Amino acid sequence: MIRSAVGNLLLLAALMVPAHCADPAPSPDDLISKGHYKQARVLLEKRLAANANDADAMAQMAMVKLEFRDVEPAIKLAEKAVSLKPNDAKTHEALADCYGQKAEGDVGMFEGLRLAKAFRREAEATLAIDPKNYEAMHSLMQFFLEAPGIAGGSTSKANEMAEKISAVNLSRGFLAKAEIATHEKQYDQVLSLVQKAVEADPKSYSALIRLASMYASDKWRDMAKAEPLANKVIAMDPSRAIGYGLLAQIKVWNEKWTELDQVLAQAEKAAPDDFIYYFRAGRVLLATGKDNARAERYFRKYLSQEPEGGTPTLATGHWQLGLVLEKLGRKQDALAELQTAVKMDPQLKPAKNDLKRLQS
Repeated sequence: MIRSAVGNLLLLAALMVPAHCADPAPSPDDLISKGHYKQARVLLEKRLAANANDADAMAQMAMVKLEFRDVEPAIKLAEKAVSLKPNDAKTHEALADCYGQKAEGDVGMFEGLRLAKAFRREAEATLAIDPKNYEAMHSLMQFFLEAPGIAGGSTSKANEMAEKISAVNLSRGFLAKAEIATHEKQYDQVLSLVQKAVEADPKSYSALIRLASMYASDKWRDMAKAEPLANKVIAMDPSRAIGYGLLAQIKVWNEKWTELDQVLAQAEKAAPDDFIYYFRAGRVLLATGKDNARAERYFRKYLSQEPEGGTPTLATGHWQLGLVLEKLGRKQDALAELQTAVKMDPQLKPAKNDLKRLQS
């Protein structure tokens, strides 16, 4: 009886362990930080449906909408979030990003200056509340780097902000300095700065993916170094599609077609809501002409679902498909895709230029 009672207790304990040890559901912030914007959107829609004045959810949804290039609704959400929680760093951070993204769009000079001023006000308000807020520091660094002098742009101020980032997170600081070096065309410094970012934090996903991408790029191409790094980031977080996209590019360059098929199959199981790996493989195929029929299949696959936030739009996908079809000698099909791309996004100038070229 005693053994039976003990056995029952052990069985009960064993059954209870999974419930206590199960990973908690990811928060919207976690999903956003890892690029799972579609998943975050679903959660936030439910939260806002339950409470239309949830300022945290508004700020998070504004960030998600920005990734889907839905700027005006994002601004409205972020402005309301700030009005509801004026002393919260996250609401000001979201509003700063909204003004910044709108300023990067097709706006006039005076509107651009107004938005630049509004962006800086909100970014500085974020840091006044949370002096170690990386997103605000990074956004301000980019602003100082890219804005004209009349709007407050300054390379020296960008460098100062990079130093502030370094004081909070050394790895991110090196990445920030690499951005500045790239902007200033100091390419001899970029690779070593990214390498130092990895050395400072060998578990930094952003540093590792940046280094891997550099080794897979034209300027620093070294596939022997790129591939193990790509595999490492996939192992770190198999749910993120970007690592598979990079590895797929590498397989195309090396013409490892069976291995490419395996990577894409693995990717679709692990990250089924973000087909960026098909797009990136298709782009390399298009650029190299290694297998245009395969490139067509990949772009059509990419177009088969809504793109993840922050990835190429459907318009861009149709444009790239049109270029592949042109290479395959199917001019009318190519024209149809380019016309679709321009109709979906009249601001997509490369597609407009290719359409005009093909029509002439």
